[in-house]
Amino acid sequence: LGSRPGRPLPIPAVCPPQRSPLRRVAGLSGERGRARRRRAMLNGKEALRAVGEGGRWNWALVGPDPEKLPLAGCGPGSCDELRACVAQHRGEDADLYGLLRLNFGSGAAAQRRYVFLRVVGDAAGGPPSHTSKMLGAMEKALGAFASFNAKIEARDAQELSLESVISKLRSASAVDELTARAHREAVAELARGEAHAVAREVFEEQCAPAAENAARTLEAPASSERCTEQPSTSSQASRVPSVFRKGDLVVIYSRAVGQWLDDGIIFDEVKEDEEDGVHDGCKLAAGSVKVLYNNSKTFKWILPSQFKSMLRVSSRPSAPYALAGQLLKQTHNWITTWHLRHFEVSRGYLQWWATVDDANAGKSPSTSLCLAGLEMSRKGSVFYVRTNSSKGIKYSFDAAAPDSAELWCVALQEHESYCDAMTDYVLRKAKLDCISGSRSDKLTRLVGERHRSRSQMPRAAP
Repeated sequence: LGSRPGRPLPIPAVCPPQRSPLRRVAGLSGERGRARRRRAMLNGKEALRAVGEGGRWNWALVGPDPEKLPLAGCGPGSCDELRACVAQHRGEDADLYGLLRLNFGSGAAAQRRYVFLRVVGDAAGGPPSHTSKMLGAMEKALGAFASFNAKIEARDAQELSLESVISKLRSASAVDELTARAHREAVAELARGEAHAVAREVFEEQCAPAAENAARTLEAPASSERCTEQPSTSSQASRVPSVFRKGDLVVIYSRAVGQWLDDGIIFDEVKEDEEDGVHDGCKLAAGSVKVLYNNSKTFKWILPSQFKSMLRVSSRPSAPYALAGQLLKQTHNWITTWHLRHFEVSRGYLQWWATVDDANAGKSPSTSLCLAGLEMSRKGSVFYVRTNSSKGIKYSFDAAAPDSAELWCVALQEHESYCDAMTDYVLRKAKLDCISGSRSDKLTRLVGERHRSRSQMPRAAP
């Protein structure tokens, strides 16, 4: 792959596919696929311009460089999303500047305010003259995108709560209409009734997979399982075959959560010609199958006699190939630094750990990003990533060689397409449940419940 002086050599390795070839699963063919590949990551100036001009983003954070304005994060949310981004960077001792736009009220009573932000990291500082000079330069640079109604310097994410920011704005403008309630009403107007957004949100929250090589938890043997909820219709029951094979996608009933889970895959099976039929310490009948489920964290064996009550055939999209290996991750500060981390792209998520041993030990990842809404660009061996779930942060990674970076970028694009396919699948099932009145699996129930809850929210007064 080649390497750069003074940098460790990241060596990515492709893990075995879960089921189907990449292109067939992701559907990235033709003009649609080429258009998706051409979508590039925005830069700091574009993000700040969007904030200032009332565009897609409500806030943007950049590094301390008034000329290049390197993007550290941006997002369409409000203070909570901004604070999450700040908290992430504060853990890396980052020093950042930014622009925040807040909307209040709706209709003729709508108002807009802008706030200049300086977030001081633990390791930030330097000579006072240098700090003062940088502050003045950054105020001038960001002032080109919007006129500030207030300025805030924060050393902790808690100082950027909605109430604190509004208090600063009211002190600066003495306008009583600038309240947290008025702001939340403006935000609620945009979020209400978006069924597709709800389905994507549920997928992002519920479907992060375990590390590829982490140990799985064995649930109770199939012989002790008693399913308390049967398939709701005869058509569902008729879809249960008499034989399952390794690699089949299934919906499985879990006694631990008391629900059907539509993320199972047949991981192993007991062959007819096996002599002892002993697997994982259990004596099993021929035809029994081992099912991996619960975001690849749990498995259990199902006997053929329990297929009809415990399993259904799933029509969900197959996941693309997984990709695992080491990359350098950039950390922002007065001096930019790079740290070697273990990364995995699996089932629509990009996740990383400090070491491969942490991943294999089943530890929680340092960061887990659902790849829905992926925005990405690449320059040589370095590529830049931002997603809907990155809380506005733009991440920079170095794969040591352009070919290696291209491998990672292709994998990320394929898994983004898988996220889109899964979101459509879950939403389609939720709509069918609503029409038929049937009870389906965990994800579709969550989508239906959350969408109904948001649809019933009271609208802001005109």
